[in-house]
Amino acid sequence: MHIPQNITIKFDPILIHKRIPRSEQHNFRERLRYYIDFCKKYDFFESKKESLSQFIKKLQEKHQSSQQLKQAALAISLYYSIVRSYPEDNLLESENAQEKSQPSYRQKQTSPNFFSPRFHKAARNS
Repeated sequence: MHIPQNITIKFDPILIHKRIPRSEQHNFRERLRYYIDFCKKYDFFESKKESLSQFIKKLQEKHQSSQQLKQAALAISLYYSIVRSYPEDNLLESENAQEKSQPSYRQKQTSPNFFSPRFHKAARNS
């Protein structure tokens, strides 16, 4: 899995603005990518802060260093700032929900986004 372009084009400037050294920016992107993968695999909402604690717990189980845990927490908090600033661009949950064929916790908790072109397309097709 990769980080969607609509997130990347906002995430990279934040790394620069927050003065994350160039040598560490790749690691921040990787942490975000791992987080997105984790949320998709374990059916968590990427934009909900409650998912971060579960992600950090998983990293601890994988014996990540405290520096790696701090880096992951910071990377995900930067991602949350994107979600807050650009809620219309957070398409991860709707994309993930459509990929699932069986009802899941995520799908049951997700309310329809009436402003999404996907909602109107799905309504037309049903």
